[in-house]
Amino acid sequence: MLTGENMRPLFLLEDEHHDIKIKGDTRIPAGAYFLKFNKVVTPLTSKYRKRFPWFTFHIEITGIKNFSNVYYHIGNDEGDTAGCPLVGLVCDISSGDGVIQRSTQAFEIFYKHISPWLNAGEEVIVQITDPR
Repeated sequence: MLTGENMRPLFLLEDEHHDIKIKGDTRIPAGAYFLKFNKVVTPLTSKYRKRFPWFTFHIEITGIKNFSNVYYHIGNDEGDTAGCPLVGLVCDISSGDGVIQRSTQAFEIFYKHISPWLNAGEEVIVQITDPR
């Protein structure tokens, strides 16, 4: 769950843990990582820019050993993650696999909360913990 000053709680959905990384199907290892804007314009960047007037670049989690291009983005279930965390306002774990809802709204809240710090050159760190 993501929380912050003046920010409502957001849920994250990621892939499961694997001792040996499976590309696009393994969650981020626990640890502290820096966030930054990835200023490469990809097809996904262009898609988000067309859809959201406030969007500039994807927020990337950096410094993850054996991982690259890990972004926060929109999606509702594990099939949407591709190894990246998804954000949502509602979490349903009744199926066992986990589903998040209202992801688009959550992504906008998250993005608008974090991006001013990144634009100002501030260091932003995310702490990833293992599920309990």
